[in-house]
Amino acid sequence: MKSQILVFIGCLVVLTSCNNFKSTRQVGQQEQIGTDSVFISQINYLQWDDETLCFTKHGSQVPVTNYINGVTVFVRFSSFACRDCLNYILDNAIKYSNNINFVFLVSDSPIQDLHVFESMCEPCKFLSVNGLKFDFDGGLTPYVFQIIEGHVINTFIPRKESPQMFTEYLDDICRNSNISIN
Repeated sequence: MKSQILVFIGCLVVLTSCNNFKSTRQVGQQEQIGTDSVFISQINYLQWDDETLCFTKHGSQVPVTNYINGVTVFVRFSSFACRDCLNYILDNAIKYSNNINFVFLVSDSPIQDLHVFESMCEPCKFLSVNGLKFDFDGGLTPYVFQIIEGHVINTFIPRKESPQMFTEYLDDICRNSNISIN
């Protein structure tokens, strides 16, 4: 009888711990969304500097805005960023590449390595840009944005922990551009 009571108490402890873990994880995600919102509000609608140059895999220096072609989403990341986070974004870029042009702006990576990135995610374009004027640019968290009419808009931080949010973001861009979603 004592052993049954101990097993019952043990089960209650485990169930309570699991529920607390789930609550803590949900609170953590909510805090992350709040932090992301602060960053996004600081960047959205900033004037894009047309003088911002990037390097191509061939070493040519050209304005980033030369790569705006139709519906374009820029993905900013550091080569030191979390590989899982980057792979998550790459997978979605490949899925949506029929509707959206993705241009990856890589920092902290030698120009010679850009062809390696491009081979992982055709038909996306990879360019080297080591300094944007965003406060957040020093962070290692990848983020996405558009440049429309000279302004940074639709800034978003894709989180692999909330995959539906990134899908909704990309679907919204397609809908707002009158592109049917495949």
